[in-house]
Amino acid sequence: MRILTFCFALGITVFAGPDLADAQTRVKPVSQARALSLINTLRKKRGLPPLKADSRLRQAAQTHSVWMATRGKLTHRAGFGGGLGAKVRRVDYPSGAAWENIAAGQKSLEQAIDSWMKSSGHRKNMLSRSAVHIGIAAAHNPKVRYGTYWTLILAEPKK
Repeated sequence: MRILTFCFALGITVFAGPDLADAQTRVKPVSQARALSLINTLRKKRGLPPLKADSRLRQAAQTHSVWMATRGKLTHRAGFGGGLGAKVRRVDYPSGAAWENIAAGQKSLEQAIDSWMKSSGHRKNMLSRSAVHIGIAAAHNPKVRYGTYWTLILAEPKK
């Protein structure tokens, strides 16, 4: 069983199954600064405090996006150990609370954020007053239905 080389280069931990070795999945670069600018503009309009980027949350988001794109599955639960709590613990983020938005098929960061804003549950996550940090990532696989898979993780550190 091989783990994709690019995951090691980016410092991403991926727990691979046999199907991962033949995957066409590639990390799709996402500007954390651009994501913060877009999301914080939306938050500012509503009187909410700005968010800050966190590299650990970005790593968790990237691992999940790669997992989804490799398998062509849009799901919050990955096959490498559970839901959001497990993802955040795996990267050693001291989370008091965390929220996750996922999406598939959007070709740009702007489209992903726009689709989340059009969904009441996803919008509520992005506009949570408690959220302090974010990490956002995407992965692309041309051989699966939606192509590009997005993950946004927001979190509040333990107090």
